[in-house]
Amino acid sequence: MSQVNLENVSRQGNGQPDVVVSFNWDYSTSIQGIPGIEFESVGGQRGMHGSFGIADVHNTLIANGPSFLSARMITNPTGNVDLAPTVAYLLGQSMPQADGRVLNEALVTPASTATPTVTASTVAPSAAATVLQFELPTDPTGTAKDMGLSAGTYNISLAVKDLTVDGKTYRYFDYAKAVRQ
Repeated sequence: MSQVNLENVSRQGNGQPDVVVSFNWDYSTSIQGIPGIEFESVGGQRGMHGSFGIADVHNTLIANGPSFLSARMITNPTGNVDLAPTVAYLLGQSMPQADGRVLNEALVTPASTATPTVTASTVAPSAAATVLQFELPTDPTGTAKDMGLSAGTYNISLAVKDLTVDGKTYRYFDYAKAVRQ
């Protein structure tokens, strides 16, 4: 954390990073009733960007207007990548090379009435990370190492959801978690 000016005397002015992401999170812990807090600055510095946990990567999109169904909550996986194809469709255009899809389930007049299928899965690297060194967050100098953590082997569990509709499959990131083995 000292190398990115999070827990040292340099954390002032423009010396700190604009965005910090925590790789680890705990869904059984909560702050103000919101589950899934991330582990980040030991000094309790707020303003972090979040983690790859469920509570941080599941966001809300609200669309309103004559083209959208009223009072409809879509539970299928979606992402920012779906906005451009949806807007293009509403403007009478198409984006066949786009990575995203038209959010048909939110539209009064959808481009397709096919029912999507969703399959959840977990992706993991073929090899775990070993011989890692972790600095103690309580030592701003970075000289003290956490030997308990450093002795471990780590992997990452990446949860994804594949949505298939009209013969095409779209992969959406669901959450990720560092796993100590």
